[in-house]
Amino acid sequence: MIIHFANETANPISIAGVLYTENAPLSNLTLAGIKEVKARAFIRCNSLQTISTDETLTTIGSEAFRACSALTTAELGEGVLTIGEKGFMGCESLAEIECRAITPPLLEDRYVFDYNAKERKIYVPTESVDAYITAEGWSKYADSITAIQ
Repeated sequence: MIIHFANETANPISIAGVLYTENAPLSNLTLAGIKEVKARAFIRCNSLQTISTDETLTTIGSEAFRACSALTTAELGEGVLTIGEKGFMGCESLAEIECRAITPPLLEDRYVFDYNAKERKIYVPTESVDAYITAEGWSKYADSITAIQ
C-alpha cells in the first residue's frame, strides 16, 4: 500500500497520534503539505519501507518513526528544522537518509539515528557537509555524513 498525505488548504496540518503500528499495511509514505509529524505517529510501523517529505515539513516529533524495522530510505525536505528524541532510533534497516536542509536540523537528543543499518549513509547538501559534521548531535554520525550526489 502506498499512502500520500496531502493537505490542499492554505494552512499545513499535523499528522498526530499513532496512525500505523506493528504490521499495518503501509509501505511507502509521502508527506506533502504537512508541517509536523507528531510524537509516535508511525512508531513500530513494521511494513513502512520509504518516507519522503516536501519542504513544508518542519518538525518530526519524538519517536515519530522509531523502530520501523523495514524502513530503508528516508528523504527529508529542506524545511526540516527539528527531529525529536529517538525520531528514527531502532530502524534497523534504515540505510539511506537524505536530509536536504541547508542548516542542520536540531536533533533533540543523541539517539535520533541510533540502531540503524550498520553501513547507513546520511546524505546532505554539498555546501553543508562541514556544518553537519560539526553540528551538535550530528557530529556523532560524522562517519556516515556525505554529500548528496
